[in-house]
Amino acid sequence: MYLVKCILVVFILMIITGISVICVAEITPVSERTTQVQNAIVAAVDVDTTAEVTHTQLAAITSLNLRSKEITTLKSGDFSGMTGLTSLNLYNNQLSSLPADIFKGLAALTTLRLGKNTIDPFPIAVTLEKVGNNQFKAVVPVGATFDYVITIRVTNGSITEDTSELTISKGNTESNALTVTRTTATTDAVTADIETLPSLPQRHYGYTLSTSDSLPISIISAVPELPVTPEEIELPADVDTEPSDGLETTVPTEEIENNPPLFTDGDTTLRVISENTPTATNIETPVNATDEDGDLLTLSLSGTYASAFLITDVDERATNNINVGIYIKAIVSGT
Repeated sequence: MYLVKCILVVFILMIITGISVICVAEITPVSERTTQVQNAIVAAVDVDTTAEVTHTQLAAITSLNLRSKEITTLKSGDFSGMTGLTSLNLYNNQLSSLPADIFKGLAALTTLRLGKNTIDPFPIAVTLEKVGNNQFKAVVPVGATFDYVITIRVTNGSITEDTSELTISKGNTESNALTVTRTTATTDAVTADIETLPSLPQRHYGYTLSTSDSLPISIISAVPELPVTPEEIELPADVDTEPSDGLETTVPTEEIENNPPLFTDGDTTLRVISENTPTATNIETPVNATDEDGDLLTLSLSGTYASAFLITDVDERATNNINVGIYIKAIVSGT
């Protein structure tokens, strides 16, 4: 990536004295470039050594032929300062990668040949990067070889600038930034992706534009789900939600239906006592009762002559299945 050198120049005018700042891209010395590139530059400007090449001569070169030079690698600054270069031929070498900024500054380029290298066609990656809050830009690390007009797709949001395109101008490595906003009532992440890349123009050969594996990118994070508060719990209409005596409000449990006990003989039973039957005599068969809810059963006698009889074999037993006998407690007089 180019270093930027700012030169302070003081202009003394007749009326106003001020300081102006001129920023120029630092140009890589020709002697520090890839050997095959050095030789091609020296030949192009018709000098004997790299030290003789001036910045003006570099900027005036319009064509650089590096075809079949057995180049395996290139350096970022190999073509720096060559702002007038229109044709670059890298055909039939052993390149397997390109360094960052290799095409940066080549704003006049109209012809590029990259075929017949280790990778053919040669991929040039284009991606998106987040910039600050709610913004993103398009980036091509090696530099745009022509004007890249890229179609963008945003999910769960919209672009504030009312456009769906980003442009990376020829010789630049990035586009201007776009701003996105979240779609109303959406809580998912707002993401951006490249929908389409441009086709190569005429006189561009042996390479292709491809999207980065890092896409899509998140521009606005998803809204985290908040825990449910007590006020948001839906209760039945008949529940009093105001706590009393410092106790927590609870939802009442469902009321359980209580079934009556059942006598084995049915709803009524008949026992016959013969006249002059002595006391302490059991009356016919025992009486049996059960409760299907498992409740405790208590038996009692009632009626006009209830006091003349007694229930036996109960003895305060706790059970839901009682089998008892009834015997005569006293002589019953009358009819």
